[in-house]
Amino acid sequence: MILSNTIYQIIGKIFTAGAGLIVTSLISRYLGISSLGEYAIMMSFIAPFYLFIDLGLNQIIVGKSIRGEFDLKKELGGIYLLRLKISLIAIVIGFCILYLTPYSFPVKYACAIGLFTILFQALSNTSL
Repeated sequence: MILSNTIYQIIGKIFTAGAGLIVTSLISRYLGISSLGEYAIMMSFIAPFYLFIDLGLNQIIVGKSIRGEFDLKKELGGIYLLRLKISLIAIVIGFCILYLTPYSFPVKYACAIGLFTILFQALSNTSL
């Protein structure tokens, strides 16, 4: 059982790495050198906010559910509300930081759009 799960994990990692390589290659060919740099700035700007909104909540939920301490009906609304609040705070912080950056308007615009994806990621990424 453990061996088969490990093999599936390795196959999944190889597939994900290969897909990432293909997508990166296609994006770099389509955008060109300067636009690819702007794309990299946008992705690098947004990435830390995705880490901030998680705060280990998935691990807490899984741990509580394994121990039988998690009441789905009682705590689900609170979890989603907490994730909503954290993501809104992250978006506001992101906009404040973005305002202070020296990036061009298209990069700031792309970052602003990307910041709103944090909200959707936070609400859809709850382990239940």
